[in-house]
Amino acid sequence: MEDCKVAGYDISKGTTILISTWSIGRDPNSWDTPNEFLPERFVGKEIDMTGTNFALLPFGSGRRRCPGYNLGFKYFRKTMANLLHMDSIGTWSMA
Repeated sequence: MEDCKVAGYDISKGTTILISTWSIGRDPNSWDTPNEFLPERFVGKEIDMTGTNFALLPFGSGRRRCPGYNLGFKYFRKTMANLLHMDSIGTWSMA
């Protein structure tokens, strides 16, 4: 680590920096109508959950992202696989 300058501010090596994820999630520069719950705003969008999109930081990133992300993704894949393995009679084939 080393000293650096961010947005005109001098940051000394070892300084603890806190980020207001509440403010990021309600930033009108990042979101249209930020104070409304609109989950459809994410439909059809390329979402990068690796931490490179600063506007998505309130959802977490890297090792600290939502703990349910991997579980939800796993169940989504399993559900889709079961739908695709449905046989011609219309019963479920649990592959």
